[in-house]
Amino acid sequence: LCATTPVLNKWHIAKMFGVSPKELWGQDIEFAGSEALALFGTASNVVVVCQFVPIRVQLSWVVPLIGSSVYPIMSMIVGSSFPTNAARLSLMSALVCFTSYVGARRSEAHLRMKWRAVRDAAEQDLVARGLESMSWLSCDVVIRLDGKARVN
Repeated sequence: LCATTPVLNKWHIAKMFGVSPKELWGQDIEFAGSEALALFGTASNVVVVCQFVPIRVQLSWVVPLIGSSVYPIMSMIVGSSFPTNAARLSLMSALVCFTSYVGARRSEAHLRMKWRAVRDAAEQDLVARGLESMSWLSCDVVIRLDGKARVN
């Protein structure tokens, strides 16, 4: 989806087939907003995939890379409706895609730390239960304290 959004720009489609956009679509579509909207759609797709789709970071770098490279490649192949804006739009798209990837990395690191803490707490609880069982076997009196250090 990220790769097709800039390609589906009406201006780029007309230029890929070697036709004037006005001839193909019957209207003058040469405005900078069409390219900006295509890039906004691509950036939105990248943000959604990076932030909400559960893909490991080792694989998710592909999405921002494709999302940030399709528009510049299309602009080099068929040109841009406003060539003066192409570099600026490409840079902004790359920046959004990069920050989305960085956000995905931070989110995964946070989730891993949380998972580790839960796993460590479960292991500690298991060790505590084992020690308690051993103490019942080897001691006459066992005093048990709860989480607030009260005798349980």
